[in-house]
Order: sequence, then C-alpha cells, then structure tokens
Amino acid sequence: MEIQEKAVYTTAEVAQILKLSPVTIERKIRRGEIPASKIGREYRLLGRDILSLFGWERLKDNMWKRKFKDLLNELRSQGEKKGITEEDISEAIKEVRREELVRAKSST
Repeated sequence: MEIQEKAVYTTAEVAQILKLSPVTIERKIRRGEIPASKIGREYRLLGRDILSLFGWERLKDNMWKRKFKDLLNELRSQGEKKGITEEDISEAIKEVRREELVRAKSST
C-alpha cells in the first residue's frame, strides 16, 4: 500500500501499513510520538505525518532536486541546439521561483 501525502488514514490502516497492532498505534498517538486528530472516538492520521516518521520528506526533496538537475541538463543540451542561452534559462528559472513564492504565500 502506497501512502498518499494528502490522504487521511485510520489507526487500523496505519497499523497495517506499519505492521504494528492498532493498540500500539493508539499508544504512540497518546504519547505524542505520532501526530493524529481525534474525531469522535476514532483517531485520524494524515499521510504526510506518517511519511515524516521515516524522513521520507527529505528523500522526496532529494528526488526532486535530482529530477530538477536532470531536467536542467536536458534543457541546456536541447537549448544549445535551438539557440537558447544560459541567460535565458536562468531568467526562466527565476520566473518560476517568483511564481512559486507567490503561490506559496497565497496558500497560507
């Protein structure tokens, strides 16, 4: 089962994913070891919180950095053939970063 970052999971689902008992999961939640929200009598856990238990955010960030570098190298290679300069690429990257900052600020 793949853990979806934005999905919501029950303690039973998390127990199955982590190969622990539901009682152990609830105990870890009560101790504050695993973040969760109580809705009625049941706990709910966010996928991103489950992933963070294993440092998978850091791995995901590294994966994106690697993909970005690969894409940038491909862009440079193809750009040379089409007359796109390093300066054009730098400007495009700056524009994407500006747009991302605006998007991040508007979502908070």
